[in-house]
Amino acid sequence: MEGLLLPILIMVGVVATLLLAGLVFNLPRVKRWARKAESAGQATCRDCGHVGTLSYGLLTGKVVTSANIRLVCNQCQSENWFVPGGKRDSNRKGTELRRA
Repeated sequence: MEGLLLPILIMVGVVATLLLAGLVFNLPRVKRWARKAESAGQATCRDCGHVGTLSYGLLTGKVVTSANIRLVCNQCQSENWFVPGGKRDSNRKGTELRRA
C-alpha cells in the first residue's frame, strides 16, 4: 500500500502545480480579453436586428471541434452579424479602399 502512495502523491502534486501555473500565466490574458470585449460593444445582427451577445452554432458533424463552431446571433442563429467599428462593419472607415 505504501508503494502506491508515493506515486499518487507525486502525480497529484504535478497536476496541482500545472493547474496553478496555468491559472497564474493565463489570468492576465483573460482579463485583457474581457476588457476588450466590454469596450468593443454589442454585436448587431443584420438579418433580425438583434443587438446583444452572440451564441455558438455548430456546423454539420457529430464531433465538436474548433473547426465546426461558429459565432451566431443569439436570436435567429444567423452568421450575418457585426460589431460597430469592427472588421465586419460595412460603415467602418477604410472600407472604401477595399470596395473600389
